[in-house]
Amino acid sequence: MNRSASGKSSNPNQRSLKKLLQEGQDCLDKGDYSRARERFLLALKQVPDELRALSCLGWVCQVLGDIDHACQYYERAIKQKDCRAEVWNNLGFLYSERGLRGEAESCFRRALEIRPMMHDASVNLGRLLLTQGRPGEAIEVYNVALPASPKPDSIHYSLGVALRSVGKSGLAMVHLEEALKINPSYAQAHNLLGVVLMEMGMGEEALPCFQEAIRLAPKDDGAYSNLSSLMQSMGRYEEAFELAKTAIELKPDKATIHSSFLFLMNYQESLSREDIFAEQRRWNQRHAVPLGSSICPRTKPRSDKKLRIGYVSPDFRLHPVCFFITPILLGFDRNHFEVFCYANVLNPDQQTETLKKMPTKWRDICGVSDEEVARLIRDDEIDILVDLAGHSGENRLLVFARKPAPVQITYLGNPDGTGMDAMGFRITDSWCDPPGLTERYHSETLLRLDGNFFCYAPPSLSPDVGSLPALKNGHITFGSFNNFSKISKNLLK
Repeated sequence: MNRSASGKSSNPNQRSLKKLLQEGQDCLDKGDYSRARERFLLALKQVPDELRALSCLGWVCQVLGDIDHACQYYERAIKQKDCRAEVWNNLGFLYSERGLRGEAESCFRRALEIRPMMHDASVNLGRLLLTQGRPGEAIEVYNVALPASPKPDSIHYSLGVALRSVGKSGLAMVHLEEALKINPSYAQAHNLLGVVLMEMGMGEEALPCFQEAIRLAPKDDGAYSNLSSLMQSMGRYEEAFELAKTAIELKPDKATIHSSFLFLMNYQESLSREDIFAEQRRWNQRHAVPLGSSICPRTKPRSDKKLRIGYVSPDFRLHPVCFFITPILLGFDRNHFEVFCYANVLNPDQQTETLKKMPTKWRDICGVSDEEVARLIRDDEIDILVDLAGHSGENRLLVFARKPAPVQITYLGNPDGTGMDAMGFRITDSWCDPPGLTERYHSETLLRLDGNFFCYAPPSLSPDVGSLPALKNGHITFGSFNNFSKISKNLLK
């Protein structure tokens, strides 16, 4: 290499590269991303594997929403020896957004190898583990990160999320209160503290938490939805309904919020079946119909003569749905059928472990994108796919919107239909849906089973049935262990 008398490099290309990199950085600092992209691309023309240019181009493309190129630049950057932890973390984040969970986890863990206790990588890895139903591992990651975190309030909040998911409500409250001591304006922490209190039966204490969250973040739909649930549990249905409407107005494209609203409509005495069905059809038009291009029907029949049935549910756990689906999973004819369970269970329990032994195949879809789940179901060549949630919480109706199976049925978890074009049938009976009276309120064809469509299996620890109290008392005594929010004024008349 030629050098001047001063000993400094006189290579014009080398000086030009440094200049381009500095110009690109200056543009980044000013927020001029288009110009920054241009400068870094020119730098790569000189040195195709220039690490700084690759890393910065990945970030620029990420900011501009060009995710494909962002991933490509990051993937080239991580091949370099001295790639920074931030690049691994950024690539992991993009992978997780695309549902590439294994690849994302590897990236986050590599970032933490390079920089142990890195705040962003710790938060991202913990969040990813939580979506996969691995809260214990998430808690471990957060506990390691907490002492050195520059944002301890965020880690305390994340610990609150993880601890709540494993039923440690008291400890979750401790961390949420710590987060609020550090940052009293942390709206998400106020909101989650309200959720924990509500779940512990402390509704009055939860109320100001949600109100403060709304005051601090009036455009966040989460606190409105949670306050709506609280109002419902208190029997304040009209207030709950208005809060739910506000949440939808804030996030009209969020299918889960709209589903919650539909579920709540069943508690409104002022609404008719026509009102509910019309809203179901709006949900279908807004969230399901746009996914019609994803429908890819199976054209070739399987050579295996056994019929494959798939059940999709978030409630393969200690939940009422579990006690209705258990006899079905235990009793199917294995000579003629194969049963696949697609479990969207965030917090598995002992009942989950028991259910896993019953079907032909068990698939964990918690944290897996709707598109990926639909592809999995197609690959499994399911003939009949059964939804067990309807518009109740944690449903996967947007999987059904992609119609991964030729026959799709809704059953059990919802007192109504779905309103979806892609849902062909609803299993019911003549008691719940008298012939000729409710067909017009369904987009699905009604399949009425003889007798009752519920097939209940009592818990194994249930005591023996006692003698009828009416024989001694001379009159019937009614009792209910139902959700109290279902006890309306009209019902009590």
